[in-house]
Amino acid sequence: MTVHGNVVSNGGGNPASERNFPFKDNTVDGNVIIQGWHGFWFGVIRVTVGGNLVVANNSGTQVGLPDTEFEGVLDSTEVVSNVIGHNLICHGNTPPAQIGDAILDPGNGLNTVGGNAIGECADLAG
Repeated sequence: MTVHGNVVSNGGGNPASERNFPFKDNTVDGNVIIQGWHGFWFGVIRVTVGGNLVVANNSGTQVGLPDTEFEGVLDSTEVVSNVIGHNLICHGNTPPAQIGDAILDPGNGLNTVGGNAIGECADLAG
């Protein structure tokens, strides 16, 4: 999907019914702001963002894959392999923004950021 503007998501989700929020393989010319989502699993993966990517105050309840180093660890808020023109800003997420078990999928990894990686995402930029 290509969006010639901004993508903003405020709230949503339902941890009791195991709702997922995958935002993957998209192009957004403007900013992407995802805040206040609560559910099972959430991730921003392989997205090209012309402006800023803001991931704030989201929470997920999924645990990591069995028989991996992530088993039993909260596995959500994955911010992986994105190309961001300006800033990557992450704060107030549970679990904190992370690469997570997405590193088990070849080709996934750190984000490319044209500006600054701030907050929980400070270590997620290469």
